[in-house]
Formats: sequence, structure tokens, C-alpha cells
Amino acid sequence: MNSDITDEPESHKQLVSLRTRPAGPGEFYLTAASQNEGIPPSREAEEAYRRIGAFLAETGATIVQERVYGEISAEHEIREARGTALDSNQIANLPPATYVEGKPLTGSGFAGVQIFAAIPGGSVEAKVSTVFHGGQPYGRILEYPGVRYIYLSGLHGLEEAGRSAGDRSGEVCRMFRRADEMLKELGSSFHDVVRTWIYITDILDWYGEFNTARNDQFREFGLLANSGPTFLPASTGIGSRNPKGAACVSDLMAVQGGPRPGFRMCTLSNPTQNEALDYRSAFSRGLWLQDGETIRVYVSGCAAIDESGQSLHPENPVEQMTRTLRNVDALLRQSGLRLKDLSEATAFFKRPSDAAAFPELAARYGLSEVPIVCTIADVCRTELLFEMDGLALMKKA
Repeated sequence: MNSDITDEPESHKQLVSLRTRPAGPGEFYLTAASQNEGIPPSREAEEAYRRIGAFLAETGATIVQERVYGEISAEHEIREARGTALDSNQIANLPPATYVEGKPLTGSGFAGVQIFAAIPGGSVEAKVSTVFHGGQPYGRILEYPGVRYIYLSGLHGLEEAGRSAGDRSGEVCRMFRRADEMLKELGSSFHDVVRTWIYITDILDWYGEFNTARNDQFREFGLLANSGPTFLPASTGIGSRNPKGAACVSDLMAVQGGPRPGFRMCTLSNPTQNEALDYRSAFSRGLWLQDGETIRVYVSGCAAIDESGQSLHPENPVEQMTRTLRNVDALLRQSGLRLKDLSEATAFFKRPSDAAAFPELAARYGLSEVPIVCTIADVCRTELLFEMDGLALMKKA
């Protein structure tokens, strides 16, 4: 169902891997990942973006959403390398890229980048525009006849001066309110949000507090009611600092538009896990979206948690990875998909030493050809050592 459409020269494999997958008519997912060879981050990033820029220039595609994984200390040189490499391919008018703290499995600096890109115009009449708020770019809109995909990036709850008031719960609420405010300026609202990616500083110190604040805000939006949830987005919540110094930052995707032929979406439950809301975490296990002949399944951050919400296999990283992959596969099977159908994925390891077992396990579960960015990050519970999220895609027969 998925196939790489970028051939990778042998001479480049020691720097970064770059895989490009079709995502729909005129749409692409691009994943560049560090090969963990101890190469300076500026060199890895420059190589990754040089080849990304060449692909964008050749296809006429433009970046819609972008996340960069790297150490905070390497942000400046990675962003500088990004700008230089894309400029060399005459790629301009870039949307904001969310910089996520993500140390590579070995060495330091650059772990990888994930990009969703689309070609404006064409037979599908795609339009791409930039979202501005307060004079600053915050994302992109990808618009087709009858439907708009809104991507917002780098959202935070810092005060207007860019300072933290030391109130983490307040920052969470401001982050979501600002997102809702931006969406309303676009004729949308948080009710249209189908996917969030949330990166939480010192997650193990206050994840319960974060969940309480998110729940309170979602009740205010009307996403949670006394009778239960109305519609909760798929989500990733992972431990990661950010260059802004915020308590957390978020990316999101909203889908806006009335009913039209060939367009459907719904949230997904997982037969091998309980609902996240059972332990007061307001998100859905996944989201199924069909647009024309393209079906996408957005997989929320997933770990070794069972049907009752219990963490499994403490201090056993291989068993935790195995259970996580089985959980993801169980979610995908409901849509006729498997792990091999992932078009992009992120694997988060709490301890670098645990990652050595992952390639063999990934091969056993059919993930060898899946574009995965592997990085070091804290998972939401002390005993959890591994988390994975992703997006799977298939063409409707």
C-alpha cells in the first residue's frame, strides 16, 4: 500500500535516511532520520534539508506541517542549516517548524524531521495559505473544494511578553484558548480539531495536573460533558522541553467543512487498551478519516498499557516495545491496516540503552521499511520506557 518514491544514493546513507511517501493526490510525507553515526548536527540537518529541498523543487510541493527533533542546544545550528539548504533550492515562504527536544539515540544534536507537503493547484484544486495571528505565522491551511485542513504549529500558553508566570495549569489553558481563538478567526473552533501533538516539559512532575487543566478546558469548549465525551481528538503527549521555555507546546490539525461525497471521519477505540479518558486523559486512541479514495488513521501516542489502564512489564523494555507494537497493530487492524502501512512514525525511548533491541523487533513486526524518527524522551508514567505514535494510509479499493 505504501512505497518509497525517493531512491536513496548509497553515499548519503551514512548521514541521514530520507523517505518520501505519497499521502494522497499531490500530497507527500517526508521523513528524514539521523543514522546515529556521530555526525555534527549541522551537517546532518543540512544534508536532510538539501535533499528535502530538491524534492520540493522537483515536485512543486510546499510544506504544510513540519516538526524537527533535536537537542535544544543544537536548535540554532539546525535551523540555520535548514534555512541555508532550502534557500539553495529556492524554497521560500516557509511555514513555522515546531522544534521538539529530541536527542538522537547515540551522539548528540539532530534526530530527524517529519514533513507533510502538498502541491498547490492541479486537478484536485488544492490551495495552500499561511495562518497569521498577531502578525506572526502559526501554520498553514490546505484547502480543497468543500473541506479545509488547518494546521497550527508551536502553540504555547506563555504570557504576551513571552514569559512564564510559573502557573503551569494556567499555561495549558491559555495554550488551548489561543488555539481556539486562532481557529475562530478562521471560521472554525476547537470542535474541529482531530489531532494534537503536545510536548510537555518535565512531564513526570505534573502530568496529572496537565490532564486536569486540559479536561477543564475541554469542558469549557463543550468537548466533555457530564454524559461523557462528545468528540476527543487523537493525541500525543510526550515529555519534551521546548526552546520557548514554555510548560508545554502543541501542534494541531483541524478539519473544517460540511458533508460531501467521499468524506467521513470517526474516532477509534482499541480492543487491547481501555479508553484514555478512563484515567482522566482526554484524547481518543486514534482517528479514522476518509477523503475521497484516501483513508488515513492517526494513531495517538501508544505505550504498554492494557485493557484496564495498567502499565505492563516494568523494567522490561523489550516486552514493553512488543506490547506497544501489538496495541498499535490492533488499532490499525480495525481499518484493514497493519503496522507496515504506517507512512510515518515516531518512537520515543526513555533510556538510550533500550533502543538497541528495537531494530530486530521492528523487523519482526514488519516495520523495517516504515519511516521512523527515533528519539529520547520521557513517557507520561515513570515505569513506561517506550511510546510510539504514527499515521497509516491506504487507498480505498
